[in-house]
Amino acid sequence: MPDSEVNGARLCKKRLVEGAPSNRSDAETVFSAVFGTVRRGLAIALLDPGNQTTVSPGATRLLWLKHIDRYGTVVERDDGLDVWRHGVRQKHLLKAGDVLLSEVVTADRPKCALVREEDLPAAAVGSILVLSPVRAVATEHMQLILTFLRSPAVGKLATGATGRRRLHSATLASLNLPQPDDELSAALHDLELSRSRMKTWADDAAYLTRTALDDGVISSKKRQSIIDAAAVLRLRCEAAAAVDTAK
Repeated sequence: MPDSEVNGARLCKKRLVEGAPSNRSDAETVFSAVFGTVRRGLAIALLDPGNQTTVSPGATRLLWLKHIDRYGTVVERDDGLDVWRHGVRQKHLLKAGDVLLSEVVTADRPKCALVREEDLPAAAVGSILVLSPVRAVATEHMQLILTFLRSPAVGKLATGATGRRRLHSATLASLNLPQPDDELSAALHDLELSRSRMKTWADDAAYLTRTALDDGVISSKKRQSIIDAAAVLRLRCEAAAAVDTAK
């Protein structure tokens, strides 16, 4: 499990009181006050004849649990794997700011993602709960909420048989969400930015290593570009290691 998720969940948990809301002034952080509606994903089978595997004007992208990554985002479009559908009713279309929460909890924590403008047009399908905010939630506050919703503190609220435990809207309604915390939000943002940047470096290194000899004979230009890229990546690693050593 990434340290960012562990640390974020622990810090959020310190600021939570589980169960019914208290009489404090932070009652607006109760789940039902932040999210006005909770609905289930559409009941559409993957092989439904109304689905199509190629995008066309007016089609809506269908999102299953596999489209929610572990870091709180919807995975990028993949024209070779995505499924699309025409005629999805307006009330089922997702909006930017909606939150997707896995209804079925197979491990100790649910999956959760924030819907962005670039994810649209889309509709949730299957065992996904769509949480629609009453009003716009600040980006910093939403970061805390997402971290909490995909934590074991929420996962343990699921009930049912092992491997198919489910979260229920009635249980979520009285759950206390994290209060706004600018300092904690900034820390979580920095952790996510660092994770994303280091992943990009790792992906770059893996790509260069994997494709270095794809053409059989490497050209002098490509050879030099690989050497230069390797030098830059090495310097980045050394700089990160130096900071770590200086702690």
